[in-house]
Amino acid sequence: MIDLENVIRNGVVRGTEYCEAYKNWKYRMVGASDGKRIEVVIALDPTEDFEASPLAVLVTVFEQNVVSPGKAQLEG
Repeated sequence: MIDLENVIRNGVVRGTEYCEAYKNWKYRMVGASDGKRIEVVIALDPTEDFEASPLAVLVTVFEQNVVSPGKAQLEG
């Protein structure tokens, strides 16, 4: 969970999408943690007061291995 929090706090927003059904915005965020690339999609709840207590709803998470330059990838 800490990795997810770090990506949300320190990651880079790679895309946004408005959801007409839920009347909210989804944000795709990307960051790295412990040698892994993590993508997180969150949605902000439009019924919350964002200044007092923003509520981010976790939609999905993708975790991918990061290969360092010059380091061979493991073959499977």
